[in-house]
Amino acid sequence: MGSLRVLATLLLCYQTVTAQTVQSSWAVPNGSLSDFAQTFTEGKAMPIAWDGWDSGWTDEFLDNDTVADLWVTSYNYAQYEYSQYLVGNVNISVAGSYNWTINVNSTSLSNTAEYVFRFKPPQSTYNVSSDQISSTGFIVVSKDTTTTTTATTSAPTSTTTSASSTTAATATASATATSSASASSSSSGLSSGAKAGIGVGVSIGAIAILTALAFLFRRRNLTRKSAAAPVAPAVSLASPPPQGPSELDTASKEAGKQVLYSPVPVHELPSYPAHPAELDSGDYP
Repeated sequence: MGSLRVLATLLLCYQTVTAQTVQSSWAVPNGSLSDFAQTFTEGKAMPIAWDGWDSGWTDEFLDNDTVADLWVTSYNYAQYEYSQYLVGNVNISVAGSYNWTINVNSTSLSNTAEYVFRFKPPQSTYNVSSDQISSTGFIVVSKDTTTTTTATTSAPTSTTTSASSTTAATATASATATSSASASSSSSGLSSGAKAGIGVGVSIGAIAILTALAFLFRRRNLTRKSAAAPVAPAVSLASPPPQGPSELDTASKEAGKQVLYSPVPVHELPSYPAHPAELDSGDYP
């Protein structure tokens, strides 16, 4: 168990040492950040600060020198050569600071915006090949660029409003001109056959609409006539109530009675004297 604890401690110390770099002792610009993660403005004060480097770092990077001169140079000196002497004979074994008002000329800023601080052995002129302890790279922008950026990102002003209005008006005019040009191109580009087809289609459509309107008008008139016609009384299917005998039936019955009850004429026989006739008196058993 004890050996495991020792191994873990050694591993932690190794990670701590390997994580530390020579830039880690820079406070401003912050050495724990990556290159070009910080931006500063020309004409503004920059409080350069460092925590100091022990002999392990100075032996490796400044050949055991603890006194150095501070320079600001272009980050890629081989591509664009820019160097400016800031302060000399600085004891870098202890913490220190230097307040620098950024004054990189406009020509240099137009060529590069990437810069770096370098501690170098004391010399009268800048020697690019000598030993050094450098900071992380940072960006320097012109104050004119900063003003423009601030005006763009701040609350809208009359200038930005005018610019926006002008841009909008220009965009609207361009869109209108484009639409007009497109419409003109489309109109002039129709062939005779296309125009004839459009004319026939419009005529057929007009005829169809008129036909539909006539049909609807006639149907409406028929509906009105049907509604105005009198309604016939309903025919009852029930048997009519019994009625008394009509005059015709009475006359027929009277005629029948006359036929049935007409008197029969009586004819009288002539009166002759009656002669009694005698029957034979024969013997009859």
